[in-house]
Amino acid sequence: MTKAIMRRFSFRLGISLLTFALGVGAFIGWEQLKGSSFEDQLTLRFVPQRTVVRVGEYPEINLYITNHGKDMATLVQPGDGSGSAWRTPVVEWSILEAGEWKEHPAVPDMEPKVRMCGNINALKWDEVFRLAPGETKELAEYMPAFRKPGNYRVRVLYANRPWMKWLGIELGTHDPIAMWRVKHSTETTVISNEVFFTVNE
Repeated sequence: MTKAIMRRFSFRLGISLLTFALGVGAFIGWEQLKGSSFEDQLTLRFVPQRTVVRVGEYPEINLYITNHGKDMATLVQPGDGSGSAWRTPVVEWSILEAGEWKEHPAVPDMEPKVRMCGNINALKWDEVFRLAPGETKELAEYMPAFRKPGNYRVRVLYANRPWMKWLGIELGTHDPIAMWRVKHSTETTVISNEVFFTVNE
């Protein structure tokens, strides 16, 4: 191979490597958009199927997150351990009696809770998603049952924390690319609308 051919080969290889590096850098930068700006751009809509339920009944609900901003957000579906602050996102249901003069919390309790089981489900590829401007995504989440009759006001809090250390022993293996995307997802806290429930015996 002549020196001229070697120079052309080295030049093309350098261009390819530079293009690849710039592409990876751009992707990382895209995934690491500032979370603070998204707290005013994302909304969480809490829609119950019924607002009159019984004690011990798990209310059927839908939960939608919408991006009202101008930038793409990368978020994570709630999963096994989210309600116990064992993984991101942390999800907390704030359930207050209707006559109680108390405010809902502004952020979920990030302190890990004691669980009956020490295992969590492995993270899958489709549990990390991008939310484009104007796009709405339904979150895979369920509401806990009420323990006693009465009238209640309820909100749900969603906090995505990319830096969180995951606890528990995964059942299987976390998808490594999905976990990498979690670490570069959008940090944000979103609080839903308030819904009033009547709970009967």
